Amino acid sequence: MILISIFSLLLSFQGTTTSTLEDHEFHVSKTLLEYKANEQSLQVTLNIFTDDLDLALEKKINEKLFLCTEKEHPESDTHLIAYFKQKFSIKINSEKSELIWIGKEPSDDLASVWCYLEIKEISKLEALDVQNNLLMELFEDQKNIVQIIGPEKKSGYFMFQKGNDSDSIIF
Repeated sequence: MILISIFSLLLSFQGTTTSTLEDHEFHVSKTLLEYKANEQSLQVTLNIFTDDLDLALEKKINEKLFLCTEKEHPESDTHLIAYFKQKFSIKINSEKSELIWIGKEPSDDLASVWCYLEIKEISKLEALDVQNNLLMELFEDQKNIVQIIGPEKKSGYFMFQKGNDSDSIIF
């Protein structure tokens, strides 16, 4: 119950508009992993502050991408995918899974970006191993919250931070 309260509190802060990196009082991302048995897929929805993600990618490739703006770099999706594959991974039933890029869109307040990925051909989901160290190379206080909706709507949460960036759940 405490974790759900913390999750709700952090999500309420996520929607606040920020204009510069200095405006952040905290650093958090949120992810939803939802298993769709009828589609045999795991749908992945990530929400990350746009300026933080832009900064991480800029440090990685030495070029600003201007995510979700009119000046967005034409190769931004390619760089995003490479970053996610380096910093975010999922094993399904103890086997490494391939994340398929679906797309991205800005949040309504333009403070964050929604990124959509998918893992296909999952006939049965018995266990998930998640590693999420997004933005941890930049911020000591980075927290990455992962909500999981598994088979038969069974659910769970992880909160990752520096030094604790992976966990598992068995259904």
